[in-house]
Amino acid sequence: MKWMRRALAVVLALFAGIGLAEVVVRVGGYDMNMLGKGLYYAHGYGEVHESDPDPLIHYRLKPKSSIPGVHINTAGARGPERSVEKAADLYRIVVVGGSNVFGDRLTDDQAWPAQLERALNERSATKFEVWNFGTPAYVPSQMVVIAEEAIERLRPDLVIFALSNKGTRAFLQDDDLRRHFGGNSANWAYFLTPDVLTWPEELPYETNLALVKASALYRLGVLYQLLDQEERRIVHQPAHEQANVDATHRFLREAVGRTRVMIFVPPSSTREEFGEYYDDNTPLMVLNADDKPAEYRDVHGPAPVMAWYGDRIADWLFAQDWFKIATANEAPTERNE
Repeated sequence: MKWMRRALAVVLALFAGIGLAEVVVRVGGYDMNMLGKGLYYAHGYGEVHESDPDPLIHYRLKPKSSIPGVHINTAGARGPERSVEKAADLYRIVVVGGSNVFGDRLTDDQAWPAQLERALNERSATKFEVWNFGTPAYVPSQMVVIAEEAIERLRPDLVIFALSNKGTRAFLQDDDLRRHFGGNSANWAYFLTPDVLTWPEELPYETNLALVKASALYRLGVLYQLLDQEERRIVHQPAHEQANVDATHRFLREAVGRTRVMIFVPPSSTREEFGEYYDDNTPLMVLNADDKPAEYRDVHGPAPVMAWYGDRIADWLFAQDWFKIATANEAPTERNE
């Protein structure tokens, strides 16, 4: 019986060692540090963003925050404070997108949603509001969340869904990843797809994923193998782009009867680049700048380019049959530039 006691002692010591290692890894955050090497991050403007544990969004504009030139209002949109209540004679537009919409390196009034508001109000006796929910590095699956919230809260007449980013959802730089990868978070399956989580080969994917979710020590080993030894990428997977396409199509279907949605493709992108996102029922504007200087095709164009955006989008809107708004000029004239 002595050998049995020794064997039991060895087993207990082994389990105690594993348990201690689990605590050390979890408390020290070594698994999250390893995971962080494989993720994608949004840079800049951290003071006006806040972390969000929702696995579909990760972060958003921070209400009632500001830095020089950038102000986020109470509703979480860039720009001046506005009433959430919508007047009967007001035409409200919500714009969602990435840094092209947000207005990287620009002041609030220089970003193109503000320039669009100016251009619309110059052309019509109707009062227009354009809310800027553009958020740097956002991809369409994140934009959908913001658009759905805005429809519910702000009751816009039009949502402009601006496409300039594709691929994987980013995180805020220096965010605490434990907020996003705790327990049974959907982020584990989003990043560790069957195409990526292939080690150890002997385990079925579902079992492997369950162990990754449950044990900090186990996932540290798996992530070390994937990221350091195999140099695998867990961002920019085909599944991530498909998630963007699927989320957009679902949003377009569910928005019918609630508000009108149009898709906007800026000059920094092409119609073909986002071809999977379109459907025949959604108005589409592709802004072409082939005859313009290179800065017009920069995703972060300067203020004069964003003013040009505003004028061109306003002209396009007033030319649409469905945009039944009384205007100051019966037929807006084309501008010479």
